[in-house]
Amino acid sequence: MLAPAPTPTLPPPTPTAIVVTATLPPTAAAPPTSAFAPVCAPGVTAQIPSPEIGKQTGFCNKGFWASQFTIPLGAQFTVQEAGYKCDQYGKPGGQQNIACLGDDVSKNLTTMHVKVCVPLPTPSSSVIVGACQPGTEYDYDHACCAPARPADAGCTLVTVDLSGCQ
Repeated sequence: MLAPAPTPTLPPPTPTAIVVTATLPPTAAAPPTSAFAPVCAPGVTAQIPSPEIGKQTGFCNKGFWASQFTIPLGAQFTVQEAGYKCDQYGKPGGQQNIACLGDDVSKNLTTMHVKVCVPLPTPSSSVIVGACQPGTEYDYDHACCAPARPADAGCTLVTVDLSGCQ
């Protein structure tokens, strides 16, 4: 018997690169992260100190009654009616002395009003601190955004008696 015929040896197949082209759906961009501070819990409101006003005293000087009182250092004051004036004249004991009087004798036997305001905290240098949604503002005590304070927050209206000289 004859031996079987040898099978020819074929070279291995050459690898062929397969290219797949696919269109992927667009991915949604990540939403921007909020740079706002957190919102305060319901009922949390900023505690705004009112300036402490010292006891009024007065004296008569050349027919004019001068009334004096103390306000905290750093507080600002504005006279609310025309024809009156107030001046700061010293800073004893960590307070400002304020003296008020009328521009002329006709202002005696009256009262006047002075608005005294303490400075409110200023924002920190942090990007988050102080960054709040419109209608709210940063509450430093609670580290969150609370409803906005009234325009006269931190202010007191002082009634000044000028009725001493007669």
